[in-house]
Amino acid sequence: MAKSTFLTYAVALEAIQLLESAIRDMHGDGLTKRCDLHIVVLDPLSGEIICQYSIGKKADWEHTYDQIARDKATLAFKHKKDTSQIMNAEPHLLSEGDTVHAGGVYYKGITIGVSGVESEFDEAIGRMIAALIIGMVIHEYKKTRTNQDLNNIT
Repeated sequence: MAKSTFLTYAVALEAIQLLESAIRDMHGDGLTKRCDLHIVVLDPLSGEIICQYSIGKKADWEHTYDQIARDKATLAFKHKKDTSQIMNAEPHLLSEGDTVHAGGVYYKGITIGVSGVESEFDEAIGRMIAALIIGMVIHEYKKTRTNQDLNNIT
């Protein structure tokens, strides 16, 4: 199975780490009920996990946020849509064993699963990471092209 040339472990990890303070601030500002969560980024071509990252002490987690995040990412990749859309408008797409939790994001081909805080914030965090990854990947892609090639990029 083909894998993305530009979305690598290093890119995904950097995007998550750049946003980690904002994620922690969400809890510090009282938006989220905890600051324990797990993030999973999938390869956009193969659907394989390319990066996983935990925030908070896993020993203190109330649930298996790592497995739930993987399940959310798998479901979002499978249907090429956010898991909240599946839960709220298209539950007929669910099959035996699928997660029933929102918080998996599919944004412009990038799939992220986040679990640990409220589902609306799991999804918001996933979208922030996906948006930053897209910017980083486009930036890197542009550096590999000649000036003539760049004129064709919009």
